Amino acid sequence: GDLHHLRCDMRILTRDGKSCWLSDASVQHVDESGRAIGAMGILQDITERKQAELSALAMSKLGQSLISATTLDETARVFLQIADEVFGWDACAFYLYSAETDLVHPVLYMDTIDGQRVEVAPPTSDGKPDQSNRRTIEEGAELTLKDGSLPAMDPGRTPFGDKSRPSASIMRVPLRLGTKKVTGIVAIHSYTPQAYSQKDLKTLQTLADCCAVAIERIWADEALRRSESQSRLVWDSSGDGMRLTNREGIMLRVNDAYCRMVGKSRAELEGQPLTIIHSEANAGFVLDTYQKRVDSHTLVPHLETEVTLWNGAKVWFELSNSLLEVPGKPPCVLSIFR
Repeated sequence: GDLHHLRCDMRILTRDGKSCWLSDASVQHVDESGRAIGAMGILQDITERKQAELSALAMSKLGQSLISATTLDETARVFLQIADEVFGWDACAFYLYSAETDLVHPVLYMDTIDGQRVEVAPPTSDGKPDQSNRRTIEEGAELTLKDGSLPAMDPGRTPFGDKSRPSASIMRVPLRLGTKKVTGIVAIHSYTPQAYSQKDLKTLQTLADCCAVAIERIWADEALRRSESQSRLVWDSSGDGMRLTNREGIMLRVNDAYCRMVGKSRAELEGQPLTIIHSEANAGFVLDTYQKRVDSHTLVPHLETEVTLWNGAKVWFELSNSLLEVPGKPPCVLSIFR
């Protein structure tokens, strides 16, 4: 009798195991004396609207979460968590695909065993896509709904996890880069018949496309790190002296070979004007010439020159200069000494 009006949305599981959303609007039913004797309500199926709301929320949440993902495993876990919130799943598989080698590479497999969701080993195979994956790679997203209380195992796919328990509903979508090149596949499984719909499949594909962008970013970051690592290796191990200077002639970075050539340590050189290696008599001319050539883009790319060092030693150098220009940043000069 305390609750006169009720308004709520609820997610229910129907007798056939299908999930749906209902809107319940109820009012108190009273007799002539005003005593509460029941309630009258209207139930409305709002599954379609609720799924649209959840999908929009999932896209926003997925995008925010993927921004901070730095590994493929982390990306897979974020994606599958969002998919679970939107659709629900009992088992899942997330793996990459290389078109160049025609091989799949497992990232994350999970299954519900004895009521607990656990990570499981990927199926043992030669790495080639099975029939189901091949269809997804070549034809796109696929929805599999099996009839009956005892669904048969799909002969076109390689089982994983609890191999004695076939999935009743499966959504399988490709991970596609901007070029529409397939770079992976995600599959989510339910043991409940008719658990997913074509609309769910379309939503899952949209989420997968968002996830593919994050994977592309992670690969680009990894490639950049490898490139930077290789550049550092070349810089540090080169037998040629290497020096990076800005427009003002300040040495931003030097390698060990350069330090040995001019007889000073890296600590003595970096952050100092390039004239510090020259004799005092030549310093002004060297700096003035350097700045004029940088400003006029007339650096001499290759030359041989004799240099009188700060300690009076005379050394002949074969010198190469390159002007490095990045939009929005001041130019720098890379000089290589031999």
